[in-house]
Amino acid sequence: MIYPRFISDFLPCALCASSIMLLSCGWQLSAGETTGARISFVTESENSVTLQAVLDPTLDLATRMQRERPLVDSPVPLGPRFVAGQGAWESNQTFVRVFNENGIVETQFLAYPDSISGGVHVAAGKDAQGDAFIVTAPISDRTQRQLRVFDQAGGIRATLNPPEALRPPYVIAVGRGGESAPDAVIALTSAHQQQGRPSALALYNSEGEWLESIRFDAPTTGIVQLESDRTVDVARFDLVYPGTGEWLVFNPSSGQHQFTKIESTVGLTGVYRSAFAENPYVAAVADSPISELLQLDSEYAAVSRQNIGRLENEFWITGEAFGFDASDDGEYIKFVKYGHVRADASSPAYRNYGIFASDSPEDWERGLRNARSGLGRLSRSLADTPRTLWEPCFTHRQFNDRFDAWKTPTDEATGLPKYLALSRLNNISYYGEFGATDSFVGSTYAYGLPALERLYILPLRAFLFALSEAFRADPERVISVEPNHEHEISIREDRTVGDYNPAMIRGFRDYLVNLYGGDFQALLKARNGPPEAQFDAPRDDGRGSWDAYSTGNRFFQDWVAYNRTIVNRRLADTFTQALLAGFPAELIKSHQIPDAYAIGQLDLFSERMPRITPIDYALAAGVGFGFTRYSVWFRRQNNAFKAAYTSGFDSIVMGEYQALTGNQRDANEQLIYVWENGVSAIHAMKWPASHDKGFNATMTGAIQHLLDHYDRPRSTVTGGVGQVKAFIDGERRFNIAAIGTGAGKRGLLKSLWADGTWEGSVYAVPFRTALKIESLAARTVRRPDGASAVEVGPLRKIDGGEQMILVIRGRSVAEDQVLRFNVRHAAGGFLPGYDAAVPTRLEIREYRFVLRTQLPADELILSVTLPDGFRVDSTEARRETEAIARPHLDQHTGQPHEGGVTFDWFPSKPLSAETLKNDEQ
Repeated sequence: MIYPRFISDFLPCALCASSIMLLSCGWQLSAGETTGARISFVTESENSVTLQAVLDPTLDLATRMQRERPLVDSPVPLGPRFVAGQGAWESNQTFVRVFNENGIVETQFLAYPDSISGGVHVAAGKDAQGDAFIVTAPISDRTQRQLRVFDQAGGIRATLNPPEALRPPYVIAVGRGGESAPDAVIALTSAHQQQGRPSALALYNSEGEWLESIRFDAPTTGIVQLESDRTVDVARFDLVYPGTGEWLVFNPSSGQHQFTKIESTVGLTGVYRSAFAENPYVAAVADSPISELLQLDSEYAAVSRQNIGRLENEFWITGEAFGFDASDDGEYIKFVKYGHVRADASSPAYRNYGIFASDSPEDWERGLRNARSGLGRLSRSLADTPRTLWEPCFTHRQFNDRFDAWKTPTDEATGLPKYLALSRLNNISYYGEFGATDSFVGSTYAYGLPALERLYILPLRAFLFALSEAFRADPERVISVEPNHEHEISIREDRTVGDYNPAMIRGFRDYLVNLYGGDFQALLKARNGPPEAQFDAPRDDGRGSWDAYSTGNRFFQDWVAYNRTIVNRRLADTFTQALLAGFPAELIKSHQIPDAYAIGQLDLFSERMPRITPIDYALAAGVGFGFTRYSVWFRRQNNAFKAAYTSGFDSIVMGEYQALTGNQRDANEQLIYVWENGVSAIHAMKWPASHDKGFNATMTGAIQHLLDHYDRPRSTVTGGVGQVKAFIDGERRFNIAAIGTGAGKRGLLKSLWADGTWEGSVYAVPFRTALKIESLAARTVRRPDGASAVEVGPLRKIDGGEQMILVIRGRSVAEDQVLRFNVRHAAGGFLPGYDAAVPTRLEIREYRFVLRTQLPADELILSVTLPDGFRVDSTEARRETEAIARPHLDQHTGQPHEGGVTFDWFPSKPLSAETLKNDEQ
């Protein structure tokens, strides 16, 4: 196997501070620099400029991928970049999201005012210069006649004004530009057609300029579907009347159009061109709780009927410990292996600290060899092994009898253990389960410790890269990938809250500066902190009011929030490694103890202790979701399933599950609840005989009961098919389908082979939760420093999964002027990492400033300094919030997205004639 740049990513470079271990050469920083450069990008088109910033780039997966992907080549081909819009549903707005090659959201924007609802069509293309653009049209709104063209950042490029004869709402598509006419062609027509009435297909270029209108008489009455034929290298469009099967093919380049009628014995909701020439068309089957396609041959005759969501219909259980194996599989309930791999502990560096403490990449290579080979788990093809829930991971619980080498080194400044988690009294933390007290020793999650970061990340990445290649050969053999295991900060000793490793204390100082800004001594005073010269974390030792373990102590609140952030950063590290390996977003899960739902309820196998075990970040990170849960809890008003399922998660994986009840009825009902509420797989845990109180017997009975009475398709994800689009790029070809439409459906984008099975590179849920909009007041102020600025805020109770947008329309009065963007704290000063200049023009232009947030913050102000004489034409500001549950705020219910999605993918380049095997079918 070849891993390009695998080791070089960890070499020092000119951008790297000498004391910092960089996981991607110049980007991922120590705990003391959690924010780094907080500007994700600045993009410019003729009519707009967009600056996007993030509150914490280490938690924002899109920003991390933008910065780390160029340094790490994926071992497998990635999916295409794509755009998605909210699907047809009354309460949906017109939100549009742009996704990277793994299915992570890079940008989000509102295509039309929030008064327009009902969802939004999207279509994507590239202009003659190779710049990508997005065309949008409201799905159901009958008042909006002007359609909009955006760049990938949400900046306005152009508007389209359809002919008066064409009434809204509209359907849209973007056709390829050929070699002789490289600019893409935008097509639109009325979504509602009436038989015999004159209609037209209106064509525009990427700048919104009208090209021509192709007139026709509607062959029937109904809602139409308009698609671009991307199997050819010229603009060609398909207008389909799914209800009756009429199909109009428009070929603007030749001027020759054709009419076809598809006969079908089943109801169809759409007909689409396929990427595969043998059966060049597929049709979506109507009114089904599962998601089905008909394959059609070149004469439009049905060849086969495919359940393209069968993988999502299945429910997986690790049943071997309870006597179940593949021979007991039902039709939809099946048994699976659990692939738990401690990637860190597999490395020779686990016993030999010097391997990763070395500055030699040759030594590091030695520490990766086992994980790179797959640790023997990948010695056979996945086709020859049972399907698996994979959990290659690291965690802070280190095997006490094997971690001795890491216990000895000391921190240079304090003499305390360098790599271990410490209590508030600087004692080492030990942990045990089922009566043991010291099976594990806690390692610190602190950043700025190069050797430990290499131990955490390098073996994990090596194994994930090996697994990714095996996975892509047999995608449906991998049910999930959990690259983490119960990341938390839990110290048993000395009534401790948090980890007091010296690197954590140093990181806490910089965390405060990054979150509040300003003069540090003034900051501490405002936060009820200690004098700067005595800076420390609160230890509940009576050193002053700042030292108290009290929820009323703001400094203690900051300390807990900082520990939460560090744990979440470690989660983000693992997600990032899985994405770099080429796994798509929805396949990647978290394995977390579910925050407040588990605190104080673990005494059946471990001692109760304060645990900082956040799941809120995992609900908003942009990947799949999973967690651990023991005991009977399903009747409680608030539980982790309610939080996740109402937040729109339909394929939850339970890393560990046990009902811990001797009551068979309770065990049965809880497992049914799990099956019905968004879980796709459970790792069923067998309890040791020393602690078993009938738990294993009732668990066995519950599994058998589920198998006997619920062996039918899970339909939380599936139910109808939205769109299907052929993807062809050189020799790569597959179909991308939107699975799940209408009430209660999120919409899953999935890449498919010709036989309807999963191809492996596209697997994403574009809109998981509903999005809420709050208008904000933007005002022009004269700041104390004398500068004139447009500001928004203070913004209160900011949280993860939000973004703030400030739009300024205006012009400068002189050349070489700039708008200067910053973020400041109302009671502090300017936050580091935001200062950025955006050049202005003498013509009126739109300037968009976006702040995406990944962690809680308060009283922040978005500030844009205006140059002398700048003329502000108008301002607009709003706050967009994902309606996820937020357990840390005692909000236990989210609001899921409904109505599925619309989507399109961005072409990478025009197709060459040699690769077109499906041309002119």
